[in-house]
Amino acid sequence: MDGSTRLDPLATKWLVSDRVLVEAGRELEPLAIGVDGSEIVALSEPETVRRAAPDGLLDFGSRPLAPTFVNGHVHLAMAPLRGIASVQHRLGDLVADVFFQIERHLTEADVFVFSKLGAYESLLAGVGEVWDHYYFGEAVARALLEVGLTGVVAPTLQDEGGPFSDRVDEEFAAAICIHENPRYGRAGIRAALGPHATDTVSDRLFRRVADTASSVRLPVHLHLAQSEHEMEVGQRRGGVAQRALGFLQGCSVLAAHGLYLSRKEIEALVEAQWVLGFCPLSQVQFGTLGPARPWLEAGGALTIGTDCVASNDALSVQRELPWLGAQNSLWAGFSE
Repeated sequence: MDGSTRLDPLATKWLVSDRVLVEAGRELEPLAIGVDGSEIVALSEPETVRRAAPDGLLDFGSRPLAPTFVNGHVHLAMAPLRGIASVQHRLGDLVADVFFQIERHLTEADVFVFSKLGAYESLLAGVGEVWDHYYFGEAVARALLEVGLTGVVAPTLQDEGGPFSDRVDEEFAAAICIHENPRYGRAGIRAALGPHATDTVSDRLFRRVADTASSVRLPVHLHLAQSEHEMEVGQRRGGVAQRALGFLQGCSVLAAHGLYLSRKEIEALVEAQWVLGFCPLSQVQFGTLGPARPWLEAGGALTIGTDCVASNDALSVQRELPWLGAQNSLWAGFSE
């Protein structure tokens, strides 16, 4: 760290505290953090920054500063649907029979307002970044911008069923707009391509996603092996994981849920360096255990998500973490 009185000119704001968590397992230590927009650009001694008293100084004294949580898979705009996943609804196809039926009536204005609500709740739960996947993607990005939450927005792409299968071109355009708009980039808001799930995505759309991901260098965020219906459709197309992997080979992919993946499929996806979006509470509620344990045993990386408020009504990653720790017990309970 630079102990001189000259501060890094790149920093437009300084956060100072006598108790900063720099790394897990280390003791809290004094630190001044220089930021520019959404990026950390400098570190310095706290007293150096306090003496200089630059514009934009936020001095937290002895109050601790720590990194926020990252919600690796969420649908902020489903914030009003808390409590809707009743036992009766779970008996059928919750996605198609309940969520799709509600979502087909949403407008862009609805998604903007509901996403703002979900974004505020995320901040209250200590979440500083979200990986969101939803319809009217640019409305989600604008909501993040207004609230001050960072994230990666994947506008939902589907062309074979689902509420907005006629909006493929608009959602592709939304992803490119988020990616290219410097205002979003400066605020820490980025884009991903979001094929919904393999049963609502045609071969043609998968090829378009793969080509765009490669040419524009965007990650892909999709649902994979999340429902029995998806698996039934996938079997007729040569397998869910095999089909997705065939189209998206070489792409940077976050695959949410993966409930029905075999060990062989998990090993193939891990070898391709896909990341699993693991949402423990969602899976416990629906009685289908996610593949966190075999995924980790295969050497794969995973990220923790909350899914939507129907599964975690506070959108709190902290609420999910104990269920990750309980995987060995759950594995015994769910296994033969």
